[in-house]
Amino acid sequence: MGNGFTIVEAATTLTSLNSMLNQDVGRTRDKYNHLKAVFPDFLRYTDDTSDRRIWRLRTLRFAGLLLTADIDFRSSAHPFPGRNFKRWLRWLTWLQVMPDPATVLINSVPVGGTPDAEHPAQAVMETIRLTLEDPNGKCRCEWGERAAMVVEVGRRSPNYSITVWSKKEQDVGGPHDNDEDEL
Repeated sequence: MGNGFTIVEAATTLTSLNSMLNQDVGRTRDKYNHLKAVFPDFLRYTDDTSDRRIWRLRTLRFAGLLLTADIDFRSSAHPFPGRNFKRWLRWLTWLQVMPDPATVLINSVPVGGTPDAEHPAQAVMETIRLTLEDPNGKCRCEWGERAAMVVEVGRRSPNYSITVWSKKEQDVGGPHDNDEDEL
């Protein structure tokens, strides 16, 4: 599913994310509020890379690092994101900087080429942010594979959703090796 994240790891990621954003949403919301106190722009996307240190604090990878930091990724007995934390973060990085364009749909409407256009990482981050800022918000996460990348988000309070149709490994163009990330 792009940059070495396997189908099994994606399935365990969904279990964890759905737990974090549904059953444990109160705890996740508390963590988000603490993180916002330290990082006021937490979960606020930017594509301005002129200052890499500021940009890094506003990436999907950074949000994933902090929101899932207390999860034990080494244990195969627990269904949490990936067997390997680095691979989980690498996939989030790939989603943010992938070389090929993706289709983004908000509430089932394609937004590419419109004033409401969003980057795939922006759509995911904004939907998670809206979920955590909505006192009754919950978010359902889904994933699948297609030949083309599609990110569809639902933003109807209090039921938010994120669906990522990821490219299959053989359909990924550009660099996608196992070297360390540049972020």
